Amino acid sequence: MENPPKQDAVVGNSEAEQETIAANQVPETGESLIRKSEDILRRMNSLKLEEKDSSIKAAVLEASHVDGDGLMKLDGNAVEKKDMKENTRGSPTAIKPNDEEPLPTNEEKPDQAIVEEGGAEDAKKKKKKSKAKNSKPKPSGFEQYFVDVPVTPAEYLEEENLYAPTKSITERLQIAIQRYIARRKFDPLRKQVFDKYMAYGRVKSGPNPFTGGHDEKDPSLTAEDIARLKARHFFVDDAEETSEVDFDGVAKGFLSAYLPQVVDLYRQEDIITAVGVVRNFLNYLLHHDVVPDYKSQVEAAKRTCDLAEGQLWLCCQASTRLPGTFNEACSLLWGGFYRDTYPEDMEAAKEMEVLPKVLLADAKKIFIAGLAAHGSQEKMKTYNDQMSQKSFYVKRKFETFIEVDKIIMPNQYVRAMYEHPVSGGFPRTGKIETKTWYNPGAAPEDLTDEEEAEIEKNGRPIEHYDFIVEEGLLLNMFPGIKIQATIYETSFGVFYFDQITAVVCSFYTYLLNEDLVDYKPHVFLPQRETMEPENAPVEATIVGPEVMPEPESVTTWYKKVDTGSAEGDGDDAAGPAWS
Repeated sequence: MENPPKQDAVVGNSEAEQETIAANQVPETGESLIRKSEDILRRMNSLKLEEKDSSIKAAVLEASHVDGDGLMKLDGNAVEKKDMKENTRGSPTAIKPNDEEPLPTNEEKPDQAIVEEGGAEDAKKKKKKSKAKNSKPKPSGFEQYFVDVPVTPAEYLEEENLYAPTKSITERLQIAIQRYIARRKFDPLRKQVFDKYMAYGRVKSGPNPFTGGHDEKDPSLTAEDIARLKARHFFVDDAEETSEVDFDGVAKGFLSAYLPQVVDLYRQEDIITAVGVVRNFLNYLLHHDVVPDYKSQVEAAKRTCDLAEGQLWLCCQASTRLPGTFNEACSLLWGGFYRDTYPEDMEAAKEMEVLPKVLLADAKKIFIAGLAAHGSQEKMKTYNDQMSQKSFYVKRKFETFIEVDKIIMPNQYVRAMYEHPVSGGFPRTGKIETKTWYNPGAAPEDLTDEEEAEIEKNGRPIEHYDFIVEEGLLLNMFPGIKIQATIYETSFGVFYFDQITAVVCSFYTYLLNEDLVDYKPHVFLPQRETMEPENAPVEATIVGPEVMPEPESVTTWYKKVDTGSAEGDGDDAAGPAWS
């Protein structure tokens, strides 16, 4: 059975009883009221959050008792504001004795709920500061799922005039580049990649020399005029005469050949960011219909970006992990870089922390396990015969480019063999089948006339090589990956890598744009009259200073000889002026 709610002492009595109670009630002193209010505040802080609203109202009514001098105000001289702040700090609400003022909400901080005189401005500053701290940064335009807003009818009509097909391709692209830059926020890496991409596409960057005397806020200027005034990227002067438009070719050349040389791409995040800059610009061209006559090329360039995003990271990993444990063991056994740099004093190398990856004691075990897993019976027999006769040798050493044709992962037999204790617990190996690849950007070969005629007649020779590589390295390769390496061939028919120079994508493309990025045309200075001509005499008779002619006469004589107008003939005209 629920207890009936408690009623106030005065409510429910007759008028006579109420007068009697009021007459017998002793007014409380100021000190007792202060102690009572402090007890009330302590009780308020100990209440639960759900009960505070109702308890605060009851406490205010109880503390505001009439004592003959009027209502006692909690923010008066008896109760200091400082004490109230300390007692109410951390509570979701603050006491407001005046019913006219609203209670602060739970979202406001306790320090802002009760503000002393003259502290209102500080509270506003704190509030503004916290708002700026929590505000989100503006989009840069390079977010993962960022899409340009739909083009409005007014913008469509404006861009229809800006990118009219009657204008040249360079003029349209130059306007699009400036408007694209104005709508993007570049960080240092994206800015570096974009400038390199523009330079590779024969677009130079620099200050605009034709902005003097023009105000960008002039209402008479059109969107095209403003784009020209803000232009910081310009096509080179002879771009249209000496170049052809190929968005896909430029994307392939830039991402596969030029970008890895000028930007450090050792993290997958940086590769995604760099490739994303090129893709973002191509999306802008498609979205605003800048080059509708080259739409298929732009879409092909976007597919190249998708391919480069995965292959660049795999090439980066393969270049740092190659040649692998098996090939290092071969280099250590049969000759190569790792044999030449193997430390003689292992104790000193251990103290200096320069121990080799493969020890000499393990090299032969690694080689035998790989040869047994992937070598043919003929190779095994040849190896055993040459080892018993000690007639093995390195047949040839050469540096070349190879292209991976096929990747063969370890099969069930190979896995079982490496799991056997005899294998020594070394990593499993697979095999790659490669062929010769000729780099179009490499230096020309020094060939004789007969060799050049043979190549023109039958084409360049193509050789095929098989290499044994660890399974973990095979995961970083793909068909078409191209490798520049120093290769050794042994007398028993085993090829192995020694040093890796470069690893590039399957779509590697070399363009002359790479050589023209920093190219500056030669400027021939006019020849001064005081300079000696090429056919001037080298030797002259040494004479004293009293006989030496004046510089002006020497210059005149040289000029005469150079023009063929010297007086006299024969030896008199060809000799020195002072002889």
